[in-house]
Amino acid sequence: GIPSSIYQIETELIFVLPPSILMSWFIIDKIGRKPLQVWGFVAGAAILFLFAWMRYALPHQALLAYVVFGLFNVAQTGPGLVSGAGVFGVELAPTRIRSVAQSITVIGGRIGAAISGFVFPLLNAQAGFVITMAGLAALSLIGGLATQFLVPETSSRSLEEINLEHA
Repeated sequence: GIPSSIYQIETELIFVLPPSILMSWFIIDKIGRKPLQVWGFVAGAAILFLFAWMRYALPHQALLAYVVFGLFNVAQTGPGLVSGAGVFGVELAPTRIRSVAQSITVIGGRIGAAISGFVFPLLNAQAGFVITMAGLAALSLIGGLATQFLVPETSSRSLEEINLEHA
């Protein structure tokens, strides 16, 4: 096997950096924040469902699982710049509370990451890998639907225009 440090670097260089750079440099303003966010949720859900199916139907295909994991990173990392870097959440907030919105976005992400480190192993032990992945996929799909129907687009709009909606 590959040492975990090499695996991490390899995964970042192949699957994380290229889509992140492409998304942030070339298409975030052309496509818009909301479609990228929805795409990240929906593509992430599809890939998690694929992971669950692969574990059930193709449990010994390590290389294929690595590629699917890489695709999950592509789905999450490119659009993750929209929310992870705080672009979308901050643009949704009025100027007077934008720094508070950024703080809430960052803290929420950190709390979610910390909790998932404890909850995922428990869910995996109780329900099994396939059910856990399918549940996470369903949650990601709900996030995509909520973003599509409940969150406005901020791309190609001035901060003043967005602020007027919240005044």
